[in-house]
Amino acid sequence: MIAIYRDIDSVATEVCVVSAKQAYHKTAIMGADEVQISVTVDSALDVKEGDYIILDGVNYTLNRDAECTIASDVNLTYDMVFEHPLYTLLNKLYSYRMTKSTNFTLTGKLFDFVEMVVWNLNKSESNILGVDTGWSIGALEDTEYKNIQFVDVNCKEALDILAEEFEVEYRFENKKIYFEERVERVTEYVFEQGREKGLYQITQQNVDKEDTVTRLYVRGGNKNILSEYADDDGYLMLPENYLENFSDHSQIVERKVRFEDEYPKFLGEVATVSGTNNEIITCPEIDFDIQQLAIGDNARINFLNGDLTGVSFQFQWDYSEKKITLLSQEDETVPVNSEGVRPSIPSALRKPRVGDNFNFTGILMPQSYIQASIDRLRTKGQKRLNFFSKKRVKYSVDIDHRFLRGKPELKVGDLVVLLVSQAGLLDTIRITELERNLRTGAVEAT
Repeated sequence: MIAIYRDIDSVATEVCVVSAKQAYHKTAIMGADEVQISVTVDSALDVKEGDYIILDGVNYTLNRDAECTIASDVNLTYDMVFEHPLYTLLNKLYSYRMTKSTNFTLTGKLFDFVEMVVWNLNKSESNILGVDTGWSIGALEDTEYKNIQFVDVNCKEALDILAEEFEVEYRFENKKIYFEERVERVTEYVFEQGREKGLYQITQQNVDKEDTVTRLYVRGGNKNILSEYADDDGYLMLPENYLENFSDHSQIVERKVRFEDEYPKFLGEVATVSGTNNEIITCPEIDFDIQQLAIGDNARINFLNGDLTGVSFQFQWDYSEKKITLLSQEDETVPVNSEGVRPSIPSALRKPRVGDNFNFTGILMPQSYIQASIDRLRTKGQKRLNFFSKKRVKYSVDIDHRFLRGKPELKVGDLVVLLVSQAGLLDTIRITELERNLRTGAVEAT
């Protein structure tokens, strides 16, 4: 049986109990996590939007009224969907913390973007428009900085964008958000057909409609590079032009990929600040003369975090002291006043601080930086090719739930071994979707 609760005067109060016979917990990697319950009763149930059940210590909430079919006065069928807290992300638009705009471009690491998702969700003094409480950040992959545009997306869509941009996957533990290179967990499960071997039926399908890729032309960004290292369009290229992998497929299938954020760059950190609004900064680690490498008047310093996140400045440069003086400019993030002007930055409110990170654009980086960027570009391209050069198939399997008794519960992301002698299959695969009957434990997996 499954108890349904309602918070009455801030106290969890049981309002009814229903059968678990037709209750299914459905989960998917970066997708659904909900409990679907269908129950037939002889009198009306006291259930309404906002009620919840508790599964594995997590509140699954009825976010829409139950659907009800009335066959007679003593035959009523209710269909209810109780949703994981992650569905709260669908309710909140992803907005920029400083301007509250939902159409913005931001430069940051994965942590910076996820931190803003959490800020958007949680009600607080700085965000009275929050829709929930208790959201936090779990372990995240450490990433490079990326410049990403968001246009009127909700917080769940924002996570999907981040997963694609940083080539990672996310998961939730109640209201804590985690990002990993790949959501997976090694298990000791081996499933095969046969008596007491765990597998009833297996169906194999191709995942990709397009061909497997075996030759990949890899390109980077178009900043800070000499023409001799770029293709005809000005984008960083590998000396070998392309990468190949024929381990799974002998046919030549070409594709092109571009990593816009990969270009020769120096990542600096503000060591000291001075001036009225900290407009003078130093960074002893700068090991090249910007003035000699600048492309005309195009040299810019770009702040990657802190008060000036996403802002680019013209500047003056003193190589002997590794000193940069920012040139004052209008603050484009602030609306114009009654006289049609904006305040200037740096200002008392928005200024560089010790520890802020930055990079440069509009300069031709030294050879060592170019080579380092080419090496990173090759690594990124090889990772992409290793994935798309494999033949990817999907297996839908019907698992004997009796085989699972007394064993660890299966979860999405689990790595299990499938052994199907008729098809010559012996492989470790990842569970991407699960459906479990909460009464019998019967499992269907993809």
